[in-house]
Amino acid sequence: MADVLTPDASKLIPVVRAAQAVPAPAPQPTSVYSAALSQDQQTQTDTLGQVYRGVAVVRHSPLPASANATANAAANSAAQAIIAKQPASGVTSVGLTVPSFLSVSGSPVTSAGTFAVALAPEPNNTVFAGPSGAQGTAPLDTAASSTGSVPSLTTGTPTVTGATSQSNDFALLAISVDATSGFSSTTNPSGWTVLSPIGTFGNGGGVYWRQVVSAGAFSAAASYLCSGAGASQWVTNLVTLKTSVATPAVRQYTSGALSNGAVGGTNTIAFPGNTLAGSTLFLIAQGYVSTSQFVFGVADSQGNQYTLLDNAYVAYPLGGGEQICIFATPGSMAAACTLTITNTAGGSIPGNTVFYILEVTNLAPPVQTPLFRALVPADIPGMASGILDLAHGGTAANLSATGGSHQFLRQNSVGAAITVVQPAFTDLSGSIGTNQASYQTVEQAGVALTQRPNLNFLPPLVATDDSAHSSTDVTIAVFDCGSL
Repeated sequence: MADVLTPDASKLIPVVRAAQAVPAPAPQPTSVYSAALSQDQQTQTDTLGQVYRGVAVVRHSPLPASANATANAAANSAAQAIIAKQPASGVTSVGLTVPSFLSVSGSPVTSAGTFAVALAPEPNNTVFAGPSGAQGTAPLDTAASSTGSVPSLTTGTPTVTGATSQSNDFALLAISVDATSGFSSTTNPSGWTVLSPIGTFGNGGGVYWRQVVSAGAFSAAASYLCSGAGASQWVTNLVTLKTSVATPAVRQYTSGALSNGAVGGTNTIAFPGNTLAGSTLFLIAQGYVSTSQFVFGVADSQGNQYTLLDNAYVAYPLGGGEQICIFATPGSMAAACTLTITNTAGGSIPGNTVFYILEVTNLAPPVQTPLFRALVPADIPGMASGILDLAHGGTAANLSATGGSHQFLRQNSVGAAITVVQPAFTDLSGSIGTNQASYQTVEQAGVALTQRPNLNFLPPLVATDDSAHSSTDVTIAVFDCGSL
């Protein structure tokens, strides 16, 4: 048997190997769970994540039921902690917007709360109704008004505050001042474009416009010195209208004084040039009123339908007052346009009322939804012309300037309008004119003429006594009433 050779250690050459660095774990995302796991869990495919032999292995959560219960609980706890540390996302605030005839408080809600919705204040004598025609109504956003009184030799500051629900609204402002006691040193509202400054008595008032850049509250303030011996009253009217993506602008403007203030009287005022297709047209009527407040019917040569946007009035201490009405119609035509304004109030209007008309471009499209507005003749069946027709129980005629004592209503033919007349004989059923009738007293033997029965007639019938005869002859004119 061969001897086992033993190497001579003195002849061995030592070999030194450099130490091997342990691979560093790959960086893990914050959403990946990393923790010490038991040996039996290190190779399971349902763990959240681990570094095994230097290789990052990403697993998915939640763990199935087959996973180790201890590791499963630890993974879930770690996942919840990671989620809790993430930045907040999603809905953090809820707000509520409502139409202009409503108001809302408690908006927005950021954690917990309640929205409170209520009806907003509306102009007097208006109804909640849809558009009066297919044309729709101007895109009104908000309306506001204010009134005040200024003592003698005191500076007055007509001020009004409005609030828009969106940015870039078109705002139109009218200010009317009672100047019967005299005034001076007027100042126009700052930041507003002046169409007409505050006028003197008999010349209306101020008209201004601006673009409201930001949504929310805004105000306008003017000033004047009441220089007379008595107090002065003022009234303002402010409306805002929604706009399109473009900037609103007043394209043309003019004014004219009232020329016919009688009941049923008409006044006309024309735009200086043709209007553009799709513009919104405005009419402002303002000035002094005596016994009856303004009630106008508005029409134009293009057939547009006008809606009363707002109305404001302040009474004078000794009677009468100052009033402003703002009308508008959307969707004008590319044509000439003349407005006809009719006094439909119950009384006449003084001649110191002024009409202002303006064309505005780039407002929002017409509105077809209901809103609070004044009634117009077209809202009432049978009254499209402003006079109630026969089919609906009317007269088909304006009787405001007719009538008098001992007058009657008469219809001359079937379907004809009612007229006011003094009756004639032919107006009575079966009448053929007048007849003569003779009456005699009965001759009574032995009775003197003076003792015979008397015939008494009511005027204008007259009885005559022919004493030369043995009987009393009486001739009267009577109606032949036929079948009456």
